[in-house]
Amino acid sequence: HAAQATTAGAAVSVGGVDTSLAAAQATAAKLRATCDSLKGPPKSSADDPEGFVGSFFRSSRLHFIGTWKARIEALMAQQQQQQPAPPAAVGRKIGVLGQQQQQGRGADNRTIVHLDMDCFFAAVAVVGRPEFVGKPLAVCHSNNEKGSAEVSSANYEARAFGIRAGRSMSEAKSRYPDLLVVPYEFDKYEEISEQVYRILLRHTPVIQPLSCDEAYMDLTGVTSDPQAVVAQIRADIQQTTGCTASAGIGPNMLLARLATKRAKPNGQALIRADEARQVLGDLEVSELPGVGWRLKSKLAGMGITHVRQVWSMSKEVLMRKLGAQIGLSLWHHSHGIDGRPVEPPKARRSVGAGVTWGVRFSSDEDAQRFLKDVSKEVAARLSQAAVRAKCITLKVKRRQAGAPEPSKFLGSGVCDNISRSVTLGGFVSSANELYEQAVLLLVALKLPPEEVRGLGITVGSLFGCTRCSCAEAGCYVYHSVSSVDDIVSNR
Repeated sequence: HAAQATTAGAAVSVGGVDTSLAAAQATAAKLRATCDSLKGPPKSSADDPEGFVGSFFRSSRLHFIGTWKARIEALMAQQQQQQPAPPAAVGRKIGVLGQQQQQGRGADNRTIVHLDMDCFFAAVAVVGRPEFVGKPLAVCHSNNEKGSAEVSSANYEARAFGIRAGRSMSEAKSRYPDLLVVPYEFDKYEEISEQVYRILLRHTPVIQPLSCDEAYMDLTGVTSDPQAVVAQIRADIQQTTGCTASAGIGPNMLLARLATKRAKPNGQALIRADEARQVLGDLEVSELPGVGWRLKSKLAGMGITHVRQVWSMSKEVLMRKLGAQIGLSLWHHSHGIDGRPVEPPKARRSVGAGVTWGVRFSSDEDAQRFLKDVSKEVAARLSQAAVRAKCITLKVKRRQAGAPEPSKFLGSGVCDNISRSVTLGGFVSSANELYEQAVLLLVALKLPPEEVRGLGITVGSLFGCTRCSCAEAGCYVYHSVSSVDDIVSNR
């Protein structure tokens, strides 16, 4: 990348015009022009009742993020079938919180790695396009300089101008008018994500996927030189994918993740257990695991905003003020003690799909047609996971009475969330079977169709092989069922 930046990233001026920037803008414009989801103005379900749902799932970032886990689970299951985990790896779930409470920091002698791809979506856009190298770039579904569309990913050149994920495109363009804006490329994300996980699986089966571009690994007992192994992993990733990764190494998940922050971008760092207090002291408490806005607010009321302020309080005081589990967990994390194990994916408990953008109905028939298309998507996901379901839940967003128009174009706005469920006598998996049950739940709600702003279906009580592709009821090692009768009746 550095070599590319020297050549492709250098500005070439002809008559006062930066030709390298012009070439990059032309490529970005071509990508937007060939993106089906960007052809014409955004459409609601009312504008395209026949094709809206399918188009939404093909072009939705949330859909991609929501389905990545099934793809990675399938990949890991395939790898385990070909090369089963050695006994040492299977038994590596050590250092749970209870052990930490009894044994203290000495029990936390693992080698945990946290790996995170650098600005993944933006980095993928640069692969194979040297004209993009060295230029501020963002991934977004809109290039409208006055629009409210949010940036999904921005490279480090763009971040230098304060352009980050979550910024509106109007603000991003005001900060840097020549920003390169490219659409999502989900096929490329999927391909490169799979390549990354294949590389990780060469070194250990004990991997906890966090997203398509981020994971924890447990290398305990695998190597005496984790720095060298991690350096090799990062080099293999860059050579194979053209994208860079940063990694943190530590005795537990907390310190490994903090080490990754030190390592960004395109680096690696190690934090040892005896360095924990030095690293943690000046951090805000919200950077500790399990500290959300509610706990952060409660701690602020106790005069605690930074980790070093927690040190002045005993376990007993924290447990009394915050509750036994939360107080003890906060004390341990503030001292760099984290007994959470790196856990490979567990058997899934539910499968679902829903749409909360662009949903606009004028009749019950519109809503029912939409629900049928959602049923097809859920059925496809059940098929991919090789499972059937017994419990069906309908989820509806209903516009609140008197709610203003949503700030986001065609968004759901302020809504009441409604759900209704039915448990069947047997297992189902087809789109028709799902729709037959879901539409009965929808009709029973008697909602005015024009007030519906979101529809989704989630299914649970799954049956089938959730770890391989055999799809046979007889393979019930990983079945998620409620009783032996379920297995017998569905052989």
